[in-house]
Amino acid sequence: MFLPRLMIADERKSGVVPPSVLLAAALKERGYRLRLFVAGPDERIVKLLEVCTGERVTVLDPFLAGGEKRLRFLFQHTADASALNLVVAPLAYEREEEARLLLQRKTLEIAEALSMPLCPCIYARMAAAVAARTMKDLGSQLGMYSSISIHAALFASVLNPREYQLLETELGRILPWLSFGYLPSNLEIPLPEDDLLFREFPGSMKFIGLKTTVLQLQGLTEHIQWPLFGALGKQAEEQTTSQIEIPGRAGGVAAVLRHPGLGGYGDNVERLLKEMGLYVGIFSVDDHIPVEADVIYISHGEPGYLQELLGNGSFRQILGKVVLKERRFFVNGGLASLFGERLTIDGEELQGLRFFPFAATCRHTVGQMDYVWIEAETTGPLLKENERGRGLLPQGVSLEGIKRGEPEWRFLEVHDRHEIGQGCWSIKKSLVTQAYLDPWSSIQSFWRWISF
Repeated sequence: MFLPRLMIADERKSGVVPPSVLLAAALKERGYRLRLFVAGPDERIVKLLEVCTGERVTVLDPFLAGGEKRLRFLFQHTADASALNLVVAPLAYEREEEARLLLQRKTLEIAEALSMPLCPCIYARMAAAVAARTMKDLGSQLGMYSSISIHAALFASVLNPREYQLLETELGRILPWLSFGYLPSNLEIPLPEDDLLFREFPGSMKFIGLKTTVLQLQGLTEHIQWPLFGALGKQAEEQTTSQIEIPGRAGGVAAVLRHPGLGGYGDNVERLLKEMGLYVGIFSVDDHIPVEADVIYISHGEPGYLQELLGNGSFRQILGKVVLKERRFFVNGGLASLFGERLTIDGEELQGLRFFPFAATCRHTVGQMDYVWIEAETTGPLLKENERGRGLLPQGVSLEGIKRGEPEWRFLEVHDRHEIGQGCWSIKKSLVTQAYLDPWSSIQSFWRWISF
């Protein structure tokens, strides 16, 4: 199986839009057909890519997918053979020394598992000699990963063309890598505030500064060797087709709620529903919920960004009909907080939608979560007793059963397996949980839920 693919792994700087995001958006503006992925769950990066490109994003994570083989399975079933499958990944968040990056192991695991050509991008605002030493050390560190191919590199935040000439000369002297080019320092742009990222749709004029930066970048024909991206993507090795199979094709319709505050963990569930033969349609908070849908899915989101649902009487009324008709309804992540008896958001006490017997406490913690094993203590609509899945537990959400409302799942720390929380309540075929359950690690369970 041949899938054109490339990973842009960049050095990250706090409070700044990563160069890889700007490059992905510029490639889209230049007419590249892209299929976008993010290495590891990162709500802000997923949302930035959606805003800048208008494309949906899939999260690649070795733990969530269920190991290396299942990661390849996920990638092969969600990649597009007719597009450049581009993975945006963090190379490093900090430096151990002035010229030594502290590399992100997860990024390298993904590149290895998928035989992914990798293009490193480092900040070069410091002296050219330091940037060159950083690249040399990076080459030594990456040399330990024989299955990762590197043919070219990029520099970000370069002060002027003269500095870049020095960097390009040094790169050619110390490593057998081409230089893609550089992003000028004036294109370094601060991250949008969370209230903007998670409240405004991608077409909002409030993102004009970000989109103007992308347009400036895509017009820099002498700074960046744009054709190299497509060329390197085609240098990827053929992959052996995964022997893991989707259990079957159920048919039917799935309706997915779309809102800027949702989907920070990617579109992985939607992709699996499509693979299982369902037509996936979209509805918004202002739309009528399509009660004829066989599955209604609401992804992870910060409760504070969708408080409007609490005052939406028609939303609650129609959802009630969905539950009574035994349609499948699943709230997978932090937004489950809204569906209990009551909740407290950043100290403000509110009445919940009152579908399930629990009280929720929430605080703003975008991007803060723990990897967990999810284990069913009793048989429910999705997981059978003692079945286990993999997921993410948002740190700012706590649900506690009331009126004898006992939770059905417990959440276990990944390494020593001690319990760090409980959750999940269900009615007939509907369920809500504050922990995000990754579907690709529980394919048989999802198949059983949607098909029976």
